[in-house]
Amino acid sequence: MDVVIANGRSAIDDEVRALVEEKVGRLGLRWSWLERAVVRFAEEHNPRIADCERCEVEMVGHGMVVRARAAAPGALAAVDLVVEKLEHRLERTKGQLVGRSHPRRRPARGAAARGLRGAAAT
Repeated sequence: MDVVIANGRSAIDDEVRALVEEKVGRLGLRWSWLERAVVRFAEEHNPRIADCERCEVEMVGHGMVVRARAAAPGALAAVDLVVEKLEHRLERTKGQLVGRSHPRRRPARGAAARGLRGAAAT
């Protein structure tokens, strides 16, 4: 999986870059259908906002796009939060895909109704 790290105005530390590549890359190993991840960092300039570092991740693959955004006082904490959100979102997406492709386990309505009528008639 390709991991692209973008930042608005300032340079990204090597420590943050390595952490992002490791954690987002691990998501790519777990869900093999993901092809690309774009990680964007931004900083809030309002002094009233305590969580000034924002991290946004957009993962693309197999015709689907999964996005998550998190904010924290530091960039490393923001990456941890956004990875947690992405894991939850990817599990949910996988559940939707599996649920859509599997047939339901319930019997057909006509077969159940015929079975009840046959038991009541005897």
